[in-house]
Amino acid sequence: DMNYSDEVLCGIEEHSAELDEKIAELAIGWSVERMPKVDLSILRVALYEMMYMDKIPSSVSINEAVELAKRFGGDRSSAYINGMNAQYIGIDTSCYTTSAACAENGSIVSDRRTMLRVASGERGLRQSDGVFQHVRNLGEIMPALMADAERTRIKAVAVSTRPRPEQDSYMPVFLAGKTAAITLANALDVRLIELSHQQGHVRAALYGNEQLM
Repeated sequence: DMNYSDEVLCGIEEHSAELDEKIAELAIGWSVERMPKVDLSILRVALYEMMYMDKIPSSVSINEAVELAKRFGGDRSSAYINGMNAQYIGIDTSCYTTSAACAENGSIVSDRRTMLRVASGERGLRQSDGVFQHVRNLGEIMPALMADAERTRIKAVAVSTRPRPEQDSYMPVFLAGKTAAITLANALDVRLIELSHQQGHVRAALYGNEQLM
């Protein structure tokens, strides 16, 4: 389609600075200058479609980019390009908050959380009460979270399954989040990543300070 080709080529030339700036944001650990020219060209086309051509669904742009990378790129180009466009779901059901978020390439797409309720005069919750509240809260925040996410771009679901990264670390409240994560990962046919609540705290502290890693 010559009209499409003309629009894309002219558009990329006109918006090259914005496109390369976005690619630089997504290409964690890579600079635009070091990126293979074929991969860079494929990404420019895909991002131009996603940013400036509303008539083309993002999922179509991503799939086409991956297929082009498989055909014309290097051995890892398609996986790399697919990963740059990926979204990830995170779920945490601790002793005080039901939390779920969607992230992509270092940016938060959606952050949904609800504090657990402690009755007046009480100092905390029994684990069984916490599990009950998490189940109820997940039924409210997960639909809202998934409405913000792009299902076809989700590549993995991460979940806190225990307090600390130790074999005998256990609290029943984390079962609510684990069950929700297993169900979602299987429904989307994506990878499930099990982490500890403590690891989540450490990674959250490093958010925006990745140079310290």
